[in-house]
Amino acid sequence: LLRKITSGVYTKYEIRVNAQDLEDAKRYIGEHAAALKKVIHEKWPEFPLMHTLFTRTYRSNAENCWQIFADDDTVFMTTGDIRRMWLRDSTAQMQAYIPLLAASIRRNKGAIALSKVFQGVLRRQVRFLHSDIYGSAFYNRTGYGKSQGPNRDECPPSILCRDCRAKNSTPECGPYTFQKDFELDSPCAVVRLHVEYVKATNHTNIYDDEVKQILIKMLHLFEIEQKHYQNSEYYYKPIPFKSNDNTGLIWSFARPSDDQQVYGFNIPNNMVVVVALDDIALIATKYYHDDYLAQRAQNLAHQIRKALAHHGIINFLGKKQKIPLLPRQRLMSIRNRTAYRRYTSRYSRNRTYGIRRRKYTQIRKDKNSKRRHLLSLLSDIDQPPMLNEKIWAFEVDGFGKYVQMDDANLPNLLGIALSGFKLGNDIASSVGINETNLYISTRRFALSQANPNFFLNLNHDLAGLGSHHVTAIRTRPGKICPRNCIWTLGLIIQSMTARTVQERDNCLKLLYETTDSTYLMHEGFFFFLSL
Repeated sequence: LLRKITSGVYTKYEIRVNAQDLEDAKRYIGEHAAALKKVIHEKWPEFPLMHTLFTRTYRSNAENCWQIFADDDTVFMTTGDIRRMWLRDSTAQMQAYIPLLAASIRRNKGAIALSKVFQGVLRRQVRFLHSDIYGSAFYNRTGYGKSQGPNRDECPPSILCRDCRAKNSTPECGPYTFQKDFELDSPCAVVRLHVEYVKATNHTNIYDDEVKQILIKMLHLFEIEQKHYQNSEYYYKPIPFKSNDNTGLIWSFARPSDDQQVYGFNIPNNMVVVVALDDIALIATKYYHDDYLAQRAQNLAHQIRKALAHHGIINFLGKKQKIPLLPRQRLMSIRNRTAYRRYTSRYSRNRTYGIRRRKYTQIRKDKNSKRRHLLSLLSDIDQPPMLNEKIWAFEVDGFGKYVQMDDANLPNLLGIALSGFKLGNDIASSVGINETNLYISTRRFALSQANPNFFLNLNHDLAGLGSHHVTAIRTRPGKICPRNCIWTLGLIIQSMTARTVQERDNCLKLLYETTDSTYLMHEGFFFFLSL
């Protein structure tokens, strides 16, 4: 079968990136950021330092996260706070530079260097997936050192790693595996970045046999995990709630936030799989002329769409759902409640945490005006859905149980409009729903207090989507947000899906004011329930 699928030999496209390419690409990005100074000042005159915020954040990934991967001269891209490469994160980090690639067609030196960096990142992603299809994050070196892969605590003993300690984990890890928690959106992110890069540059030569092999491997993975308990050998950690193998949805272990799922089928992740399968079908037809591979992808995408329509849509409960906690989450919840009380009692007496510093007395003086302003802000965000109104679930088990929540980490329910996912009129009509109205209702739920991850503080003029991620967020060195944090990513997605200009500008204002004068985005900022 594999011989049949891969018939038609494609030459391997060699990608070599050097230090000069990285420097030229960084310079090109910096020049582009500087050229936008006047435009930004004209568009947001009320934010005099908005250009500083844009420049620092836009250049940050290029200046701090790129490095040459020593084994093959591809590009290893670390995530923001950990010196490892996540497949999903590296895709999101590089997507910001997609608009700059068009100049590479005109033979601009900086754009050509940036294009080479893109190719280096893309090829590194593909090779990491080849080494471990279940991996979501990877080291830049392999060996026996502390910062070398594979991860001794997460991988089983093997020829590559005789001192690995996760004896029950299967299958074996690759030589660079850091995190083997099977986040379903990770391989999908790799496909998406390939599609966007080729669309911007028309450099179709990256679609060689190495890429085709990983597309076949991904399809095989999805087909296996559709019936996880029957067909899959994957085991990472104990799973307390079993899922139904006969739904047609794809099983996964962890959410995009790295937390273990409560139930086996994450709905936003399955939507992203559908988009990736559509992309694979297009690539297989247009570039590989492989109708068999394209048909497999299209059939699987149709199955998942039907399964999403039948299992992923729920009736809104009309209130916040009490979500079951896994054993480790219960322990972390207790620890974080203790830390939360400690930190709020310490900081709430003197200043707003994570926001540009102001005296506490000043905050108290204008509390009433702030309350009026926030109520005005929230009037732009629709009220929660009505009782039993149809919305998308966050997770389901296929037996009727579900998780009613949303999380700031992408992919999420709030970002459905940005993902490219479409259920299709025929499937939507078969279950009696309007897809646009379904998303609007889901968005209203995600930005309401019925969502356990939406935080609202009238005293401090703060409102935004946070995360179920229970580990402490460091807003900057030494400053910890232990619990109830509004995530900047949640505000960004809210602004990008905003239904009014006022809602978008209010999100932008919060992002601008919560940098603590660093003019860089924190993962999250402290949120007080009361003062």
